[in-house]
Amino acid sequence: MPATYFKLLHHDLVFGFSQNKYKYCIAALTFFVLCLTFYIQSQDVWVLNQDNDFSKFTGARSISDYFIFLSRGIEVFDPSSGEPFNFPMFWAIIQVLVALLVATYPTNDMHGYSRNVFYRTTSRSIWWYAKISWVILTVLSFYLLGFAVVAAFALSVGDIALFPISDISLHISSIDACSISPADTVLSLSVGVLASMFLAIVQVVLSFFIKAPFSFTAIMAYIIASTFLHTPILMADYSMLLRNGLLLPESLSNLTMITICLAASVVLAIAGSQYFKKFDIQ
Repeated sequence: MPATYFKLLHHDLVFGFSQNKYKYCIAALTFFVLCLTFYIQSQDVWVLNQDNDFSKFTGARSISDYFIFLSRGIEVFDPSSGEPFNFPMFWAIIQVLVALLVATYPTNDMHGYSRNVFYRTTSRSIWWYAKISWVILTVLSFYLLGFAVVAAFALSVGDIALFPISDISLHISSIDACSISPADTVLSLSVGVLASMFLAIVQVVLSFFIKAPFSFTAIMAYIIASTFLHTPILMADYSMLLRNGLLLPESLSNLTMITICLAASVVLAIAGSQYFKKFDIQ
Protein backbone atom coordinates (compact mmCIF):
# COMPACT_ATOMS: atom_id res chain seq x y z
CA MET A 1 0.00 0.00 0.00
CA PRO A 2 2.64 2.62 0.92
CA ALA A 3 4.60 1.81 -2.24
CA THR A 4 1.50 2.38 -4.38
CA TYR A 5 0.74 5.66 -2.59
CA PHE A 6 4.25 7.04 -3.15
CA LYS A 7 4.21 5.90 -6.76
CA LEU A 8 0.94 7.74 -7.34
CA LEU A 9 2.18 10.80 -5.47
CA HIS A 10 5.35 10.83 -7.57
CA HIS A 11 3.19 10.68 -10.69
CA ASP A 12 1.07 13.58 -9.43
CA LEU A 13 4.08 15.69 -8.53
CA VAL A 14 5.68 15.17 -11.94
CA PHE A 15 2.61 15.59 -14.14
CA GLY A 16 0.68 17.96 -11.89
CA PHE A 17 3.53 20.43 -11.57
CA SER A 18 4.33 20.02 -15.27
CA GLN A 19 0.78 21.00 -16.24
CA ASN A 20 1.00 24.01 -13.94
CA LYS A 21 4.40 25.31 -15.00
CA TYR A 22 2.98 28.30 -16.89
CA LYS A 23 0.64 29.08 -14.00
CA TYR A 24 3.65 29.13 -11.67
CA CYS A 25 5.37 31.58 -14.03
CA ILE A 26 2.28 33.79 -13.94
CA ALA A 27 2.22 33.49 -10.14
CA ALA A 28 5.88 34.52 -9.87
CA LEU A 29 5.29 37.51 -12.15
CA THR A 30 2.21 38.48 -10.14
CA PHE A 31 4.13 38.38 -6.86
CA PHE A 32 6.81 40.57 -8.44
CA VAL A 33 4.23 43.13 -9.61
CA LEU A 34 2.57 43.19 -6.17
CA CYS A 35 5.96 43.69 -4.51
CA LEU A 36 6.72 46.52 -6.92
CA THR A 37 3.33 48.09 -6.12
CA PHE A 38 4.07 48.03 -2.38
CA TYR A 39 7.56 49.41 -2.96
CA ILE A 40 6.28 52.31 -5.06
CA GLN A 41 3.53 53.11 -2.58
CA SER A 42 5.99 53.04 0.32
CA GLN A 43 8.25 55.46 -1.55
CA ASP A 44 5.43 57.99 -1.76
CA VAL A 45 4.12 58.04 1.82
CA TRP A 46 3.79 61.42 3.51
CA VAL A 47 3.41 61.69 7.28
CA LEU A 48 2.81 64.51 9.73
CA ASN A 49 6.08 65.38 11.46
CA GLN A 50 6.70 67.01 14.84
CA ASP A 51 6.42 70.48 13.30
CA ASN A 52 2.91 69.65 12.05
CA ASP A 53 4.22 69.65 8.50
CA PHE A 54 3.99 66.78 6.06
CA SER A 55 7.24 65.13 5.10
CA LYS A 56 8.15 61.99 3.18
CA PHE A 57 8.33 58.77 5.14
CA THR A 58 11.94 57.58 5.35
CA GLY A 59 11.56 54.46 7.49
CA ALA A 60 12.77 51.05 6.42
CA ARG A 61 10.67 48.19 5.12
CA SER A 62 10.95 44.51 6.06
CA ILE A 63 10.12 41.29 4.23
CA SER A 64 7.13 40.85 6.55
CA ASP A 65 5.77 44.26 5.51
CA TYR A 66 5.43 42.96 1.94
CA PHE A 67 3.42 39.93 3.10
CA ILE A 68 1.28 42.09 5.36
CA PHE A 69 0.48 44.27 2.34
CA LEU A 70 -0.50 41.22 0.26
CA SER A 71 -2.57 39.65 3.05
CA ARG A 72 -4.21 42.71 4.62
CA GLY A 73 -7.61 42.04 3.05
CA ILE A 74 -10.39 44.44 4.04
CA GLU A 75 -11.98 45.59 7.28
CA VAL A 76 -15.39 44.17 8.16
CA PHE A 77 -17.89 45.77 5.82
CA ASP A 78 -20.75 47.66 7.45
CA PRO A 79 -23.40 48.74 4.88
CA SER A 80 -25.03 51.05 7.41
CA SER A 81 -21.86 53.11 7.81
CA GLY A 82 -22.27 54.74 4.43
CA GLU A 83 -18.64 53.98 3.61
CA PRO A 84 -17.96 52.60 0.11
CA PHE A 85 -17.01 48.96 -0.28
CA ASN A 86 -13.38 48.65 -1.40
CA PHE A 87 -12.77 45.21 -2.83
CA PRO A 88 -9.42 43.78 -1.56
CA MET A 89 -7.94 43.23 -5.00
CA PHE A 90 -4.41 42.18 -3.98
CA TRP A 91 -5.69 39.66 -1.44
CA ALA A 92 -8.19 38.30 -3.98
CA ILE A 93 -5.50 37.83 -6.63
CA ILE A 94 -3.64 35.47 -4.29
CA GLN A 95 -6.81 33.43 -3.71
CA VAL A 96 -7.56 33.20 -7.44
CA LEU A 97 -4.04 32.01 -8.26
CA VAL A 98 -4.28 29.18 -5.72
CA ALA A 99 -7.67 28.13 -7.12
CA LEU A 100 -6.31 28.10 -10.66
CA LEU A 101 -3.41 25.85 -9.67
CA VAL A 102 -5.66 23.08 -8.31
CA ALA A 103 -8.57 23.60 -10.68
CA THR A 104 -8.28 20.86 -13.30
CA TYR A 105 -5.48 18.36 -12.75
CA PRO A 106 -7.22 15.88 -10.36
CA THR A 107 -10.29 15.37 -12.57
CA ASN A 108 -8.23 15.36 -15.78
CA ASP A 109 -5.91 12.70 -14.39
CA MET A 110 -8.87 10.55 -13.33
CA HIS A 111 -9.82 10.09 -16.98
CA GLY A 112 -6.24 9.45 -18.08
CA TYR A 113 -3.49 7.68 -16.16
CA SER A 114 -5.81 6.77 -13.30
CA ARG A 115 -7.98 4.46 -15.39
CA ASN A 116 -5.09 2.01 -15.51
CA VAL A 117 -4.43 2.48 -11.80
CA PHE A 118 -8.00 1.55 -10.88
CA TYR A 119 -7.65 -1.74 -12.77
CA ARG A 120 -4.44 -2.61 -10.92
CA THR A 121 -5.43 -1.70 -7.36
CA THR A 122 -8.55 -2.38 -5.35
CA SER A 123 -8.13 0.72 -3.20
CA ARG A 124 -9.39 3.99 -4.57
CA SER A 125 -8.48 5.57 -1.23
CA ILE A 126 -4.80 5.41 -2.13
CA TRP A 127 -5.45 7.36 -5.32
CA TRP A 128 -7.60 9.87 -3.43
CA TYR A 129 -5.11 10.56 -0.66
CA ALA A 130 -2.31 10.92 -3.19
CA LYS A 131 -4.38 13.64 -4.86
CA ILE A 132 -5.07 15.35 -1.53
CA SER A 133 -1.33 15.25 -0.81
CA TRP A 134 -0.69 16.81 -4.21
CA VAL A 135 -3.19 19.58 -3.42
CA ILE A 136 -1.46 20.33 -0.10
CA LEU A 137 2.00 20.34 -1.70
CA THR A 138 0.74 22.53 -4.54
CA VAL A 139 -0.56 25.14 -2.10
CA LEU A 140 2.67 25.00 -0.10
CA SER A 141 4.78 25.33 -3.25
CA PHE A 142 2.75 28.37 -4.31
CA TYR A 143 3.41 30.16 -1.03
CA LEU A 144 7.05 29.10 -1.03
CA LEU A 145 7.35 30.57 -4.51
CA GLY A 146 5.74 33.74 -3.21
CA PHE A 147 8.16 33.89 -0.29
CA ALA A 148 11.12 33.41 -2.64
CA VAL A 149 9.97 36.20 -4.97
CA VAL A 150 9.14 38.58 -2.12
CA ALA A 151 12.42 37.87 -0.32
CA ALA A 152 14.46 38.28 -3.51
CA PHE A 153 12.70 41.56 -4.34
CA ALA A 154 13.05 42.92 -0.81
CA LEU A 155 16.73 42.05 -0.58
CA SER A 156 17.38 43.55 -4.03
CA VAL A 157 16.08 46.95 -2.86
CA GLY A 158 17.90 46.76 0.47
CA ASP A 159 15.05 45.65 2.72
CA ILE A 160 17.02 43.06 4.63
CA ALA A 161 14.99 42.89 7.88
CA LEU A 162 12.69 39.90 8.27
CA PHE A 163 10.23 41.50 10.71
CA PRO A 164 8.88 45.08 10.80
CA ILE A 165 11.26 47.76 12.10
CA SER A 166 9.16 50.81 11.16
CA ASP A 167 5.49 51.77 10.94
CA ILE A 168 5.29 51.63 7.13
CA SER A 169 2.58 48.95 7.34
CA LEU A 170 0.53 51.27 9.52
CA HIS A 171 0.61 53.96 6.83
CA ILE A 172 -0.06 51.67 3.86
CA SER A 173 -1.89 48.60 5.20
CA SER A 174 -3.53 50.14 8.30
CA ILE A 175 -1.82 47.49 10.44
CA ASP A 176 0.52 48.42 13.29
CA ALA A 177 2.92 45.59 12.53
CA CYS A 178 5.51 46.74 15.07
CA SER A 179 3.07 46.04 17.89
CA ILE A 180 2.71 42.40 16.82
CA SER A 181 5.35 39.93 17.99
CA PRO A 182 7.34 37.97 15.38
CA ALA A 183 5.68 34.73 16.54
CA ASP A 184 2.19 36.21 16.11
CA THR A 185 3.16 37.60 12.71
CA VAL A 186 4.22 34.16 11.53
CA LEU A 187 1.07 32.55 12.97
CA SER A 188 -1.18 35.15 11.36
CA LEU A 189 0.37 34.62 7.94
CA SER A 190 0.30 30.83 8.41
CA VAL A 191 -3.47 30.96 8.92
CA GLY A 192 -3.77 32.22 5.35
CA VAL A 193 -1.80 29.25 4.03
CA LEU A 194 -3.97 26.76 5.94
CA ALA A 195 -7.16 28.51 4.81
CA SER A 196 -5.95 28.19 1.21
CA MET A 197 -5.32 24.47 1.75
CA PHE A 198 -8.85 23.99 3.03
CA LEU A 199 -10.38 25.91 0.12
CA ALA A 200 -8.26 23.93 -2.35
CA ILE A 201 -9.47 20.62 -0.87
CA VAL A 202 -13.07 21.87 -1.02
CA GLN A 203 -12.56 22.82 -4.66
CA VAL A 204 -11.17 19.41 -5.59
CA VAL A 205 -13.98 17.57 -3.78
CA LEU A 206 -16.59 19.74 -5.52
CA SER A 207 -14.97 19.12 -8.91
CA PHE A 208 -16.08 15.46 -8.70
CA PHE A 209 -19.66 16.56 -8.05
CA ILE A 210 -20.18 19.51 -10.39
CA LYS A 211 -17.18 19.52 -12.78
CA ALA A 212 -14.00 21.59 -12.41
CA PRO A 213 -15.21 24.89 -14.01
CA PHE A 214 -18.28 25.02 -11.77
CA SER A 215 -16.18 24.08 -8.75
CA PHE A 216 -13.83 26.98 -9.50
CA THR A 217 -16.82 29.32 -9.86
CA ALA A 218 -18.26 28.13 -6.54
CA ILE A 219 -14.97 28.82 -4.74
CA MET A 220 -14.80 32.28 -6.30
CA ALA A 221 -18.33 33.00 -5.06
CA TYR A 222 -17.33 31.77 -1.58
CA ILE A 223 -14.27 34.05 -1.59
CA ILE A 224 -16.31 37.07 -2.70
CA ALA A 225 -18.91 36.35 -0.02
CA SER A 226 -16.08 36.34 2.55
CA THR A 227 -15.24 39.93 1.68
CA PHE A 228 -18.79 41.11 2.41
CA LEU A 229 -19.51 38.99 5.49
CA HIS A 230 -17.51 38.28 8.63
CA THR A 231 -18.39 34.83 9.95
CA PRO A 232 -16.38 31.72 10.94
CA ILE A 233 -18.27 29.75 8.28
CA LEU A 234 -16.62 31.76 5.49
CA MET A 235 -13.07 30.57 6.06
CA ALA A 236 -11.49 32.62 3.28
CA ASP A 237 -12.08 35.44 5.76
CA TYR A 238 -9.41 33.88 8.00
CA SER A 239 -6.59 34.93 5.70
CA MET A 240 -7.39 38.65 5.95
CA LEU A 241 -5.08 40.23 8.51
CA LEU A 242 -7.43 43.15 9.11
CA ARG A 243 -9.98 40.63 10.43
CA ASN A 244 -7.52 38.68 12.54
CA GLY A 245 -8.22 38.34 16.26
CA LEU A 246 -5.00 40.24 17.01
CA LEU A 247 -6.49 43.35 15.42
CA LEU A 248 -10.22 42.71 15.76
CA PRO A 249 -11.07 41.53 19.31
CA GLU A 250 -14.38 39.92 18.30
CA SER A 251 -12.63 37.74 15.71
CA LEU A 252 -11.19 34.27 16.24
CA SER A 253 -7.66 33.80 17.54
CA ASN A 254 -4.89 32.40 15.36
CA LEU A 255 -4.81 29.08 17.22
CA THR A 256 -8.58 28.70 16.89
CA MET A 257 -8.49 29.40 13.15
CA ILE A 258 -5.56 27.02 12.66
CA THR A 259 -7.43 24.28 14.55
CA ILE A 260 -10.60 24.81 12.50
CA CYS A 261 -8.70 24.79 9.19
CA LEU A 262 -6.81 21.59 10.03
CA ALA A 263 -9.86 19.78 11.45
CA ALA A 264 -12.10 20.80 8.55
CA SER A 265 -9.46 19.74 5.99
CA VAL A 266 -9.04 16.30 7.59
CA VAL A 267 -12.81 15.72 7.84
CA LEU A 268 -13.34 16.82 4.25
CA ALA A 269 -10.50 14.63 2.95
CA ILE A 270 -11.93 11.57 4.74
CA ALA A 271 -15.48 12.33 3.56
CA GLY A 272 -14.21 12.76 0.01
CA SER A 273 -12.47 9.40 0.19
CA GLN A 274 -15.69 7.69 1.24
CA TYR A 275 -17.61 9.32 -1.58
CA PHE A 276 -14.93 8.52 -4.17
CA LYS A 277 -15.12 4.80 -3.35
CA LYS A 278 -18.61 4.83 -4.88
CA PHE A 279 -17.91 7.36 -7.60
CA ASP A 280 -18.90 6.21 -11.09
CA ILE A 281 -15.91 6.77 -13.38
CA GLN A 282 -17.13 7.17 -16.95
